[in-house]
Amino acid sequence: MTGRRWESKEIAKHAFAWLAVAVLAAGCATTGDTTSGTAPVSDPAVVAAAAPAKAAVVINSMSIEGGQEDVRIHFGATGVVKHELSASRDSMSVVVKLEDASFEGLSRLTQVGDGTISTIALSDEGQVTVSLATHADSIVVSKDTGFTLVIAPVQSAVEASSVKPMAAVAENNAKVSVGNGEVDFSVGAAPAGLSGFVLSDGLRLVVDVEGITLAGGEIFQEYTEGAIKRVIVRESADKVRAVLEARNSDFLKSYTLSKTDNGFKVLFGSTEETVSVAVATPAPEAAPVVVAQTMDAETPSPVAAEPNDGSVGGGEITDFGFHQDKDKSYVDLLFSKMASYNVAEASGTRVVIDMLNTRLPSRFQRALDTSAFAGNIKLIAAYQRKADTRVVVDLTQPTPFTVLKVESGLSLAFEGGSGAEVVTSTTSDKIVLVGGEGEPMSKAETMGTKATGYKGTRISMDFVNADIRNVLRLIGEVSGLNIVTGSEVTGTVTIRLVDVPWDQALEVILKAKGLGKEIEGNIMRVVSAERLDAEHQQVLEKQKAAEEAAKASEPLSSEIFPVNYAEAGEVLDKITALLSERGTASVDERTNTIIVRDVDEKIELARELVARLDTPTPQVLIEARIVEVSSNYNEDLGIQWGGQYTADASHGNSTGYGFPNSIGIQGSTGAGNYLVNLPAAAAVAGSPGAALAINMGHINDILSLDLRLSALETSGKGRVVSSPRVTTLDNKPAEISQGTEIPFTTISDDETEIESIDYLLALKVTPHVTSDSSIMLKIEIKKDAPSTTYFATDGTPAKETRTANTEVLVRDGETAVIGGIITDSTSESTSGVPWFQKLPFVGWLFKSQTSRVEKTELIIFLTPRIVQLDQTTDL
Repeated sequence: MTGRRWESKEIAKHAFAWLAVAVLAAGCATTGDTTSGTAPVSDPAVVAAAAPAKAAVVINSMSIEGGQEDVRIHFGATGVVKHELSASRDSMSVVVKLEDASFEGLSRLTQVGDGTISTIALSDEGQVTVSLATHADSIVVSKDTGFTLVIAPVQSAVEASSVKPMAAVAENNAKVSVGNGEVDFSVGAAPAGLSGFVLSDGLRLVVDVEGITLAGGEIFQEYTEGAIKRVIVRESADKVRAVLEARNSDFLKSYTLSKTDNGFKVLFGSTEETVSVAVATPAPEAAPVVVAQTMDAETPSPVAAEPNDGSVGGGEITDFGFHQDKDKSYVDLLFSKMASYNVAEASGTRVVIDMLNTRLPSRFQRALDTSAFAGNIKLIAAYQRKADTRVVVDLTQPTPFTVLKVESGLSLAFEGGSGAEVVTSTTSDKIVLVGGEGEPMSKAETMGTKATGYKGTRISMDFVNADIRNVLRLIGEVSGLNIVTGSEVTGTVTIRLVDVPWDQALEVILKAKGLGKEIEGNIMRVVSAERLDAEHQQVLEKQKAAEEAAKASEPLSSEIFPVNYAEAGEVLDKITALLSERGTASVDERTNTIIVRDVDEKIELARELVARLDTPTPQVLIEARIVEVSSNYNEDLGIQWGGQYTADASHGNSTGYGFPNSIGIQGSTGAGNYLVNLPAAAAVAGSPGAALAINMGHINDILSLDLRLSALETSGKGRVVSSPRVTTLDNKPAEISQGTEIPFTTISDDETEIESIDYLLALKVTPHVTSDSSIMLKIEIKKDAPSTTYFATDGTPAKETRTANTEVLVRDGETAVIGGIITDSTSESTSGVPWFQKLPFVGWLFKSQTSRVEKTELIIFLTPRIVQLDQTTDL
């Protein structure tokens, strides 16, 4: 086939044609943007196609932006524009064919004349034709609302070749051989260095070769079969650049660069390598980022490591650290079992590398803040990501690096060591995962929610004066949430958190800055707490206003509620509190009903309230059993004795004196003529009990002696039982009483009146039925009795009163026992002749003794029962 050749020109600064994708991605990064482009070849070639879009898209704006390195033509449209780019240096034109698109309101021909573009022509068939004033490369960047055509003029390769005049000159017979899994470049000399990277489309591998030039001109070859589609070799500035275009992006995921005596070769797949490897996607920056910088061939160690598919590994990280020399900074990883790796990301100021099938111990799951060191590494973080260990290196600026294989591990060597100038970082701070994948929060969660448990992945953070927005963005990366911050989210935070869930760390940080959050789906919005509260208040007010507006338009209804057991007037106030501002309620006292007029919702509430309140008051039947038990014991002992003596003429023993001629002595003039008359008390009452009488007399009856001993012991027991029953309403007192009425006489103003004193046993009970059908009893007991000790002047006994108050809780039908009022009375009394009764031995001849013991006990048994009433409440 006929090979197409490149002109001896190079792309503008930093190999623009190959990295324009990265440049525009940074400037035009929106969700869903795609980038397409073509290599600057002599014949038109289909290079890119945008993402699917709607049919009949209208292009309604065009603007031209000129820069030092390129010219950009921006086309605005109503949607995504499908396109096909054709570029040819020989024809000095660029053609973009549009599918299902039309122009509206745009001039069909625009004269530019800026030295790069001559004219821009728009056709009715949907085609853009740009006439060039100089040789240029081109690329198209698609957006959701249009596309941008970027045109960059190229420079003379002759001028560029003068940069390294000492480079070896390749022979005229330079050639490229494509074999199974490898591409061999024969350029006539051994290169001084190799480096490579994959473009963002994943289909083109760029290899920069240092130390040689192409005297025989550029090489361009196409292949109809095999994994390699096209190979281009040309000079670019101070090096030779080779571009390999593959048919499948998977083919370029793993490759090895190696030098030969006559050039170099690229090996695809997992093989041992002798020089450095570059596997990464270039960053979306203005300059290319070489993600693997070559080592000099003469350097004996270390050698570059090999990325592969993770078939090895299974060990763990045994050491994780950082060190520097004068020229480079190193991130060191040692394994218990050698592991493979994969460069997951190399986008300017961040490099992410996965150590496949390797466990990271918790002591190494941390972030190393290296911002105080010279060089370009700001922070290094390592965390477990499923079965792999992920290492994230945060840079202050895009920096070339090399993945080096060392003994039992890998070392990431970044340009810029301890002798480099310290660069102030403008990128974000980093955090490190500690416990696996992030877990998003629930929907609509806010700062006001108090967390009872945090479920987020554990992280460690250690920052000094870190930008709060960058910290939030990093937490978003861990949690899997998209972060949107308000304009008031500013300032810095100083944080040191070790092994805490990310959601707890987020809450602490937001509280410290007076911020709040709101999560909807996978988007978290962070604003000030005041603003969030104000927004929520506005939402509530709008909802309330909408509800009030809806209620204001709702028709009113009327309902009559009969009240059966309660007073309608008492229920009215409670119903009025439920009604809306438009509602009214009134009472008809004659029928004891309530009339309500309001919306249906409020009427239903009133119905439920009346049903709950209009219930019959429970009735309680109280059965009382009052038992009064008494016992008494009396013991009496008495003596009676007396006698007489007669001295007179009739008895023949007169005194012989004139006076006294006769003498008569006897105990008394009363019955019995007792000198000491102290019988037992019962004997006095007419019941002699037990008595012993002794009578001694003279034969002439001049002297006689009578002696009588009496004794009585009495005991008795009594039991009085009464069983009153009373029914009362809940919370209404019931009273039971029984007793004796004793009359007495009063005299006033020459009038005599008969009055009485009540000696009662009174029982007052107030029941209360609880919600669980128990009964609370409030009990008051009062017992009056005539006094046996104190009497009025007319002999009326005084009143002795005993009371008791208590509260008990019993079940329906159970019996409560009140240990009643107990009286225990003991008395002893002695009656005798003064002085004589105290004589020893003979004192009992002059006294009597009485002992009394009385016991009474009042026991009350209460059995309350709830009276069940059949009732039907029909509202």
